[in-house]
Amino acid sequence: MEKNKRILIVTATLFVIAALSIGSYYLFSTRDNGGVAQNIMRNFFPSAIPKQESDTTVNTAGGQGTDNAIFETEEGSEEQITLRKISASPVAGAVIVENGGRAIVRYIERETGHVFDVATSSPEVARVTNTTILRVRDALWSADGLHVALQYLNEDLETVETFLATVTIGNASSEGELQGVFLPENIVSLAVNNVGTEFVYVEKLNEGARGVRVNTSGKHVAQIFSSPFFEWRVSYRQNGDISLLSKPSASVSGFFYAVTAGGVFDRLLGDTAGLTALESPSKSYIAFSRSEGGKVAFSAINETTGTINELSLSTFPEKCVWSANDSDILFCFVPNNFPSAVYPDSWYQGLVSFNDTLWKIDLKTETYEKLLDLEAITHESLDGIKPSISQNDSILIFTNKKDSSLWSITLPKEQQEVEDVS
Repeated sequence: MEKNKRILIVTATLFVIAALSIGSYYLFSTRDNGGVAQNIMRNFFPSAIPKQESDTTVNTAGGQGTDNAIFETEEGSEEQITLRKISASPVAGAVIVENGGRAIVRYIERETGHVFDVATSSPEVARVTNTTILRVRDALWSADGLHVALQYLNEDLETVETFLATVTIGNASSEGELQGVFLPENIVSLAVNNVGTEFVYVEKLNEGARGVRVNTSGKHVAQIFSSPFFEWRVSYRQNGDISLLSKPSASVSGFFYAVTAGGVFDRLLGDTAGLTALESPSKSYIAFSRSEGGKVAFSAINETTGTINELSLSTFPEKCVWSANDSDILFCFVPNNFPSAVYPDSWYQGLVSFNDTLWKIDLKTETYEKLLDLEAITHESLDGIKPSISQNDSILIFTNKKDSSLWSITLPKEQQEVEDVS
């Protein structure tokens, strides 16, 4: 009896070791530089993630700390605003996809890499893909929601992997998948153009970095620039050029450049401590913040006239999004207060966090609208980042920096009274 028991224990141990070995192989050995990688770690432990058909929906009860918790301002008000927690589980990235007047929020779950869809007008959540990519830390979507660049740490917990994928939609008998290619290791920054046909990335090299354009299939298009520095944040500009922002820190003078397709640098802002910036899609304005004596100064510069407007609110451009309809309008999550700290460093490092209010800023008229105090309506602490807005400015989505939960806000059609914040 004792001998049989030992045999069973040894057999079970060998099975577990074999399972873990196979799992590691599928998770980390599907990387094929420039080749196709499909079904990474897909359903290796099917009992942990039950398979659902592509038309299956998941309904979850509303309430604090759950998906689909809904909060509304005063009922019957013309300016009624609806705030909704779309996902309580951490999300790596999301996009608003609009089709025939219907808005869908498509997002990637951070822990599994699965793609989900949820209509802004419905509590139903549908899983779109079941390709499993563990612990995705960031995901950048194309505007149509069909292409996405996912980043995660490799098994050494140091190397950054980037998987550029296309969403293949499933059918009645099977779920969709993520299929794509791996880009070079240690990409430090990514951006996608406004029509979703091209990505640009900054690749860290042994000495410095280079910027490269690729199409949505991951094929090399062109090297845009090379630099002796690698800590750049890249963004697309309206004309297809890019912009580069040096890594913001209160202890370093920052710079913001426009870079042409030929690699020519044109300084837009610079020599400013703690500089972080967000250019409007029309290139009418640049909203930027800077460190001043332990405080955060928030401003906007008119790119045509060079006039700088010192704004009455303090926030970071990462907490803002430009209106899709009006190039003078900026929606920003503004901290209700700033704890004593070194900015922006302490906020980036997670040493401090904020409770935000959503504001609408009109740079042309220099007026401010207080739209929603998030904590007052939810009784949760929300620090808004990664805001994105629908084409008609009716839906705004954002991530709570504190727990990576995903939220949506249905914005009012009528403007509220202008508030004096001077």
